[in-house]
Amino acid sequence: MLKLKKIQKVFWGIFLVYAFTFSWHLTFSSVLLLLMGITWITAFWIEGQNTFSNFYKSRNAWILVIPYLIGVLGLTYTRSVDNGVFLLGVAFCMLIQPIIFSSSNWQHLEKKHIWYVLLCFVAGSFIAALYCLIYAGVNYLGGSSLGLDEFYYIHLMKLPLSPGAFGNYMNVSIVILLLYATNELVWVGKREMKYRILAIVLLLFFVCFLFLLQAKGSIVALIIAFGVLFLYKMTKYFSKNIVLGIMALSIFGGALFIQFGGLNLLGSRFTEIPKVINTISKTSETSTSLRLSAIHGSVDIIKRNPLLGVGTGAVKQELEEFYEKEGYVGAKKHKTDSHNQFLRTFAKNGVVGFIALIFMILLPIVIGIKRNDPLLLLVSVTQLVMALTGDILDNQPGVVFHSFVICFLIYVANPKQFIAKGQ
Repeated sequence: MLKLKKIQKVFWGIFLVYAFTFSWHLTFSSVLLLLMGITWITAFWIEGQNTFSNFYKSRNAWILVIPYLIGVLGLTYTRSVDNGVFLLGVAFCMLIQPIIFSSSNWQHLEKKHIWYVLLCFVAGSFIAALYCLIYAGVNYLGGSSLGLDEFYYIHLMKLPLSPGAFGNYMNVSIVILLLYATNELVWVGKREMKYRILAIVLLLFFVCFLFLLQAKGSIVALIIAFGVLFLYKMTKYFSKNIVLGIMALSIFGGALFIQFGGLNLLGSRFTEIPKVINTISKTSETSTSLRLSAIHGSVDIIKRNPLLGVGTGAVKQELEEFYEKEGYVGAKKHKTDSHNQFLRTFAKNGVVGFIALIFMILLPIVIGIKRNDPLLLLVSVTQLVMALTGDILDNQPGVVFHSFVICFLIYVANPKQFIAKGQ
């Protein structure tokens, strides 16, 4: 007979596989979401496990699901119902996972269980990155006319994921290792020096891989996460005013870094940014040009439909029509999406959807600050940056990862509930 402790161990097993397989193939995520749903339904027959009242009373859970519900309403006035239904199907985890996580009881999970899930994130990312690196390295040694930097940018990604999606997954592993190395990860006990050295070595490996991958959004997210951790550490030793002064100096230093050619250190894809911004070309097919074209198109849609947007599923068609009308040849050829979740949601579901998205993205950051949880804080910051540089909630690699990680860290990996249990 199933008991509360056993059903929670089943959930834990699903979490382990989820965390390990993100970097490999998204087919697993659909199967795992189904298993999670079946386990959750089964758990209603177990006393003390699930109760819908926990979800109904959870303001945080409602903040997480409302953007999805607004998207459902967006089907009533869209011109692309089929595409809208498809997108809502892809993003179904945005609805079901907050309900599952907030309505379930996690009292029998221990610190070690959380730590093993975090280790699976790191192990999955490391094995996937090592596979890509070895595969590309063998091909490079076999003969290539491209420079090393250009070769790895083109040929490094050997998994069925975009560089941006893989970089997003890798950033979570980097954050875990970074917090472990700086004694800010509460899920492990005493750290032996050899393990901290290993964490630093893995951290350097991931950072080097990320720069070879040249995923701009992920690199920016990582840099900001490092900065947030630095400020977080400073709050333990200095007053708020001094920390604010350090933050201001950091921003000023970043501006000087960019002004005096510091982008050259980040790779060729970053050096093009100032040039493209200063001389926007509608025919260019560089990454930055395509993104700027998409921003112009998204803003145009918003100006014409500020209140309700164009409806769920219609943004892509509207963008393609904008590119055709305004002569954005490069963006039309590549069928470029918004590359900014906030602009896309505003164009899709209007000002109400935009405000709901802001609350949803900022919620875990606020929770991380309130409960003094650097893991949730840093992961949430990386997700904020990724939302500013990509449509992470309108594609499967982004939304599946975001929904699981945020719900897991808010509802399961909550340091305060383990303190209350005396762990």
